[in-house]
Amino acid sequence: MTPEGEATNQPWNSGHQGLGGLENAKPFPCPQCVRSYGSKSALNRHLREECGMPRQHICYLCSSAFSQRCNLHRHVSTVHARDSKPPNL
Repeated sequence: MTPEGEATNQPWNSGHQGLGGLENAKPFPCPQCVRSYGSKSALNRHLREECGMPRQHICYLCSSAFSQRCNLHRHVSTVHARDSKPPNL
């Protein structure tokens, strides 16, 4: 939307405004750092597992570190999966 309220013809703009025009609204700020979250449960997970803590999930192939195990799994399957594929013949 333009400031005048007109929809633009950009491919990423479907005219949907999400949360009343506040697409990036994250009403749950962390009291200890600058991050904000869209839900109370996400903030609680951040406080419990991430904020001020070292990243505990380390990639055994490249030593990249992640605060959440699911992000480590995604990293291994996307970054390192292509390393083990045979060449196209």
